[in-house]
Amino acid sequence: MTRLLPAALAALTLGTASAFGDWLWAAYLTDGALVPAIVHGVAIFALLSTVLSVEADRGRSLARHLLALPALGLLLAALFYPLASVVGYLPALLLSWLGMWLGLALVGDWAPRRRTGTALLRGLAAGVASGLSFWTISGIWTAAGPAPDTFGASQHLVRALQWSWAFFPGFLALFWRRFGNPSIETSQETSRNSEETL
Repeated sequence: MTRLLPAALAALTLGTASAFGDWLWAAYLTDGALVPAIVHGVAIFALLSTVLSVEADRGRSLARHLLALPALGLLLAALFYPLASVVGYLPALLLSWLGMWLGLALVGDWAPRRRTGTALLRGLAAGVASGLSFWTISGIWTAAGPAPDTFGASQHLVRALQWSWAFFPGFLALFWRRFGNPSIETSQETSRNSEETL
């Protein structure tokens, strides 16, 4: 279970950044403004690209991630308000959340031999698992309560932990392939290569 720690650290990183984004929106930005939403989406996905590239291959794919993931963030942010006008705010949040994990699974090299079907299944698992966690904290947007710009330190901490809880199952699903025994995986890959050669 050595990948629990990277998944937890990735979730805490994105959870803290998302809590800061909530405070920024409440303090300085107009709710429903499309341009700030796009900037926010690109910034979050730029951070995601850094976190995922470090986990995937110690940063060697950072340039690829920095191009692809912020573009994905821009697309999802631009589509959110039109989608919300059709299906409602909370369903749009959940659909965007699922789309995010599917995109992360496809852009990142999380499937053996880059199999698209396997990547989609991994992204779907990440989206559903984290979507359930995301749904349990969705009241932070829909319930009446103090705005983040009036929070005390303890409330900011709780918000960061709530976001981290939402992100954690998704990262765990993406990182799951690294739970296996490397020596066994290497032996299996060597055997497959030998059979293909014969």
